[in-house]
Amino acid sequence: MAYDIMLEQTDPTHVCIELDTYWVEFAGMSIAEFMKKYGTRMKLLHIKDMKSMEDKNNTEIGKGIIDVPAIIKAGKELNVPWYIVEQEYFDMAQIPSITESVRYLRSIT
Repeated sequence: MAYDIMLEQTDPTHVCIELDTYWVEFAGMSIAEFMKKYGTRMKLLHIKDMKSMEDKNNTEIGKGIIDVPAIIKAGKELNVPWYIVEQEYFDMAQIPSITESVRYLRSIT
């Protein structure tokens, strides 16, 4: 994988991973395995959710198929310092959508 080459060829004190969990899921990979493999280099996590494998659009966090509680748990175990909520597609107005995602994240942390 390109990540393997990049991380083997760079200094961990200067290069870290900013993982977008949505795209790992989109590619059909295990987010948990990915985090386990590269966790020591992970400093930022983009938290997104996906409606379904058929409808791969973003949705409010907690409403889709991505196991967000497992991601947060793994992030805490790996001491990931930064979490970024990201969403590009909205079925509802953006502020209520963001509010719903934040409420869900607060309920599980």
